[in-house]
Amino acid sequence: MEVVEPLLFFMDTIMTSTTTQKHVIIASPCYNEEEGIEAFIRAIQIEAGKLEAAGMRVTILIIDDGSTDRVLEILHEHADKDSRIQVAAFSRNFGHQAAVAAAIEIADGDALIILDADLQHPPEHISEMVELWESGYDIVSMVRKTTASQSILKTFTSRLFYKIFNNLSETRVPDGAADFFLLSQDAHNALKAMPEYHHFWRGMISWIGFRRCYIEFSSLERFIWKLKKKKKKMLRMAFDG
Repeated sequence: MEVVEPLLFFMDTIMTSTTTQKHVIIASPCYNEEEGIEAFIRAIQIEAGKLEAAGMRVTILIIDDGSTDRVLEILHEHADKDSRIQVAAFSRNFGHQAAVAAAIEIADGDALIILDADLQHPPEHISEMVELWESGYDIVSMVRKTTASQSILKTFTSRLFYKIFNNLSETRVPDGAADFFLLSQDAHNALKAMPEYHHFWRGMISWIGFRRCYIEFSSLERFIWKLKKKKKKMLRMAFDG
């Protein structure tokens, strides 16, 4: 079967900083988030404002993963009003890990923050992540403490996966690790240099090394608009890992 590379459209500018300001890029994969995208954008704009008040330049990069609802139209409406927002879109749905890969490939700043657009990754942690980066950490990893709507079965299977993975691999991934993290420019470049086609970001980030710290977070039920990660996709990611 032919391997199809994700095709990106609607990138407006190259995100290269020409100033002496520290440039923080906040990047989010997005798929059929029409119901919640307005709340997400407002939350990210608030966090971006805090970083700008501290003298930083901020870019908000959203990768649309082939959505079939109105989310891409809404994103472009916001991008027209807010020059910090940049939108890229896949030609079809390629999956969450591919969207994260696109953000990592496109972004070019001093620090890159990845978080989901469904608000299960609380944006209010962004300032704390940036403070830790400025204190000398190259990687700030967010670790899920509790999930309000998570079933007993989901909790059990998640813990089982990490136990099996850590027993089989020399690279340890903390239980509850999420695709919610900050990378310094050095860590970002190291991750981009890895040749893997199937991306298991939690494992890859653990593998590259660098000075790293962890922050616990809780996902809040009121921000869960619908179940996104089907069991089939979660199993595929587990096997790829």
